[in-house]
Amino acid sequence: MYTYLIDGYNELSPLSDLEINFLPDLMNAIELLFLTYWNSVGNVEESEKAKRLAMWIFKEKFYLR
Repeated sequence: MYTYLIDGYNELSPLSDLEINFLPDLMNAIELLFLTYWNSVGNVEESEKAKRLAMWIFKEKFYLR
């Protein structure tokens, strides 16, 4: 869940509500970059992992808002 990640960041530097709301989208964008990279080098196993994680992040973000 994102709460641990948010709590960790808030200990170092408090996040605004806008930043907290954008965090799932940022994490999903990062996973899509990994997915694109693994596809480009032909690593099917890592590509599938990145795809599953991106899909999970996309679904989970609606529970946070």
